[in-house]
Formats: sequence, C-alpha cells, structure tokens
Amino acid sequence: MLVTLLAVQALAAAAPVAAPVAAPVLPPPAITRTAPAAPAAKAAPPTEGQSADRARLTACIAAVDQDADAGYETARQWIAEAHVREAYVCSAIADAGRNKPDVAARQFESLSIDAPDDGDRAAMLSRAGNAWLLARNAARAKTAFDRAIAASAKDPDLFVDRARAHAMAANWRAAEEDLSTALDLRPQDPLILRLRAEARLRQSVFELAEKDAADAVALDPKNVDGLLTLGRAREARRLGKAPE
Repeated sequence: MLVTLLAVQALAAAAPVAAPVAAPVLPPPAITRTAPAAPAAKAAPPTEGQSADRARLTACIAAVDQDADAGYETARQWIAEAHVREAYVCSAIADAGRNKPDVAARQFESLSIDAPDDGDRAAMLSRAGNAWLLARNAARAKTAFDRAIAASAKDPDLFVDRARAHAMAANWRAAEEDLSTALDLRPQDPLILRLRAEARLRQSVFELAEKDAADAVALDPKNVDGLLTLGRAREARRLGKAPE
C-alpha cells in the first residue's frame, strides 16, 4: 500500500529541517484522514442540510484527488455560494494538494478554533500538523499534534504523526516514546513496529530495533518494507552501526 510505504520511508529518511531528504516527509493522503471523535455526550443526528454538506465535502475531496487546482476552484465556488465549514475544509485540503502546505496548515488551525467537538478539533489539528510536516516545519507540526493529542489522547495515529515531527527534528528518543505510546493504544501494529525499529536504529539500539522489525515481519510476513527494515537492523547489529 503506497501510504504505508511512504510512511515507513518518511521516518527512515527524516532528518533535521535544514537537511534535504529524498523521501517525502509524509504522504499527502494523511491530510484527509479524520481523527476519531473523543468520547462525548450523544450528539444530535445531523440535519438534512448537514448531511448534504458532508456529502458535498466527500465529492469535493474526490475532485481534489483528481486535480488539486480544479478541486480548489470547486471549493472556492462553494464558499462563495455558502460559507459553510465543510467548504473551507475542502479548500484547505486543496491548498495542500496545490503545494501550499503552509497555507493549508493555517486554515486547518483556524478551523480547529471553532470546532463543534473535541473529535473534530483533533481532526483539524491533525491535518494542520501533517500540512506543517509537508512544509518542513517540524516545530509547528509538533505544536499542532500536541494540541490534537490534548483533544483526543486515545488516538494512536496522532502519536505516530507526532513521532514523525520528532524524527524531522532528529529527536529520535522522543519519536520512540511516541511510537511506544501508539503501540500501547494499538498493540501488534506492524507499521508502528517498523517505525519504532527505525527510530531505534537511529539511536544505535540495534537489538531492540531488530526485535521490533522481526515482530513486524511476523505480523505481516509479505510486506516488503518490513523485510527491508529487518535486513537493515540485522546488518546494523553485524556492523555495529546503522546502515547508510
């Protein structure tokens, strides 16, 4: 799966903001991921208008996926017709797709301010953090993920995202800690295990890195990324240093 592959490459290739990397910092589809809602009182069912706006948002995002510029024009026309929240969400997603991640990040942060509940607030801040990662701004990304976690502390994906912000800043210990928290929330996840193996490789903790990589392969034995990570971990133990 492309998103999974890029996510593994992202942590493996992450480096201080000033250093260029070959692999993307995060896959653009993460911008559209919605964080699960935090536990709350039972909400009223959506009105007919709200349901229509949500359906239109889905269609708008699909248009952005096909052509970000055309999707952006669709979103702006929708905003001109009706100043509904969903239209602004689609516009921000389109900006990320148009290689304007810093613009998108600020829009998502603004949308988080008047979010209707903690779940929506976490979703907007998660998108903001991912956009800041695309903009290569690790500090702003971490701040956004900090706020998202404060709103939805049981979402393992938020800890994975913040780990990638730490990795961009070469703070591998903090990345490992967040990935360990993510595994507490979602045990036996092969992707998170591979990412933690990479973080441990960067800290020269080769035995634990190999164990994580081996556990990931045991859970998903046909995944090429897991096999490559395991090979790198074993080579690191043999050489006594992380492979280039």
